[in-house]
Order: sequence, then structure tokens, then C-alpha cells
Amino acid sequence: MKRLFIDSSVLFSAANSPRGNARKIILMAIRKELTAVISQLVITETERNLIGKAP
Repeated sequence: MKRLFIDSSVLFSAANSPRGNARKIILMAIRKELTAVISQLVITETERNLIGKAP
């Protein structure tokens, strides 16, 4: 199975867009079509960015 490193821009884009390649990548990982590799640093950065950009 392919492994793909997911950075914060992919997570942020997937969270904020119902369509697009970032969302497709995350959905592929959920369906176990690929293995997503995500570091704790990426998760922390994404959380910070999502909170900071929330309306």
C-alpha cells in the first residue's frame, strides 16, 4: 500500500473544502486506499490554524 506524508496544508484544505484533491486524499486514507503518515507537529499546527481561521 502506498504511504503518503500529509502536511498541515492538506489537512487544512480538506477541513475547509468539501471538494478538491486534499479532501480526496483524506477520504482515500479513511477508505484505506493509502496509508496517511502524519506527525504530531502537523496535527498541532493544523489545530492552531483551524482555530485561528475559525469565524
